[in-house]
Amino acid sequence: MSKYDEPQPFYRWIEENAPLLKPPVANKLMYGDGQMKVMVVGGPNTREDYHIEEGEEFFYQIKGEMTLKIMDGGKPRDIVIREGEVFLLPARIPHSPQRSAGGIGLVLERERADGELDGLRWYVRDDPNTILYEEWFHCTDLGTQLKPVIERFFASEEYKTQKPTKTFPAPPFELDTTTSPPEPVGFASIVGDAKNGDKLFASEFTVTVHKGPCTVDVSDERGEVLVLQVRRESSIEFVSGDAQAVAEGHIVLTRKGNAKKLAVSEGAVTLTFTNAVVVAK
Repeated sequence: MSKYDEPQPFYRWIEENAPLLKPPVANKLMYGDGQMKVMVVGGPNTREDYHIEEGEEFFYQIKGEMTLKIMDGGKPRDIVIREGEVFLLPARIPHSPQRSAGGIGLVLERERADGELDGLRWYVRDDPNTILYEEWFHCTDLGTQLKPVIERFFASEEYKTQKPTKTFPAPPFELDTTTSPPEPVGFASIVGDAKNGDKLFASEFTVTVHKGPCTVDVSDERGEVLVLQVRRESSIEFVSGDAQAVAEGHIVLTRKGNAKKLAVSEGAVTLTFTNAVVVAK
């Protein structure tokens, strides 16, 4: 994984890890030791399981397109995220990402709290309101934890017959059956139209646009701060007094409490990503 507080050339990192963005691995965790999970995911893949979690997920489709299957008010819905689009999935909505060959996307999640459970669920194919099979687990590493659950499902009587064999207990938290997420939006257009300080999303995940010249105090941000330099350059000043230049196309995740100020140069565009749910480590 990449080092915290040290800017990385984002698109070069993707090129260098391209072999891992294809089956059977198809994903690579860029940052994952702290609060924010920053991963790059490739394709193709075909999944019938639906992932359920208490936190939001942020999607940015860098190359190609993907389809995110969700349960929207108890009904199946396909959300197509095209190249250059972003989408914020609300918490507690069952979702199943389907990725095309050659596609590459950035996905952000957050650390799980102690006792917090994720679920994998399969629905009866011709009856999306009936659960065929599900398991709940404390998620520490999706990359390794999904496979054994999927293998148990494939070996199950439910998979063989496509008929549920038991009644499942209520989930450990109430699912969101009322929120209907909006369609994805073009990343470049919303960033271009935004003014300095505008927040593109402001719920659990917050994405803030900074247009230079400006200096932003980030010392009071809760948790970690992810910085993506869209145009020209910026500089991060740390509480230690050290500073790091962030060049165009670079990305950096700062440790909680390490960042002090963000200085954005003339004509530059910088995005900061934060998550309001701070999980003690």
